[in-house]
Amino acid sequence: MRGIAIYEAKARFSELLAAVQAGEEVEITKHGKPIVRMVAVEADAPLNDRKERVTEAFEQLREMRQGFTLDGDIKEIIAEGRR
Repeated sequence: MRGIAIYEAKARFSELLAAVQAGEEVEITKHGKPIVRMVAVEADAPLNDRKERVTEAFEQLREMRQGFTLDGDIKEIIAEGRR
């Protein structure tokens, strides 16, 4: 997987899209930290395969959030997240 800084990705976006379309994965970073991973869409994948992948992703999210709760007033939590 190729990594590229966000400022460089903006300048070479068409080139990155061509690389992704050719099967390469590209990770875009900001201040050295990954923020986006570009991968080609599997347009030829059967609908059932895509549904299975989505279902699996939701199951993983449910597992990740188990035991995680937010304490406090929801409005305050949202306001803090916006800062």
